[in-house]
Amino acid sequence: MASGKSTVASRLAIEAGAPIIRTDDIRREIFPLMIDYGQKERWTAKRVISWIESNDTDKINFQEVLNPLLESTDKEYRGIVDKYRPLIEEQKRVVYEKAFERLSAYLGQGKSVVFDGTFSKRKMRERAYEIARRRGLKTVYIVQVTCGGMK
Repeated sequence: MASGKSTVASRLAIEAGAPIIRTDDIRREIFPLMIDYGQKERWTAKRVISWIESNDTDKINFQEVLNPLLESTDKEYRGIVDKYRPLIEEQKRVVYEKAFERLSAYLGQGKSVVFDGTFSKRKMRERAYEIARRRGLKTVYIVQVTCGGMK
């Protein structure tokens, strides 16, 4: 997260004249509800739970809602993250399924494509390779973007 993948993907897409599939955009299309943590009022654990419970959980973008809480050492926040972790994983599966469908469609049209996502699991990278092979591609480039730690 926050390593600069989208910035690199945008520049690659411009250079290649290729469309971009962004998992972040797909996630926001499918799950549009998010908390605005930039509000002046502090988001307590109780307030986060209340917000979640008062909204349609099928539309809540749990990854965006819970990411700011992931590094918290507060037990209440950790409890929220742990409670909704299965939904985050299911949403990730749904998002990548849609992204892979788009990848297959673009490649089926003979287009090059830039896929902007976090392929943290080997299985996901292998799925992308398999789609490319089925569509007749002989070359696939993987660009890994990392950022160094603070000193």
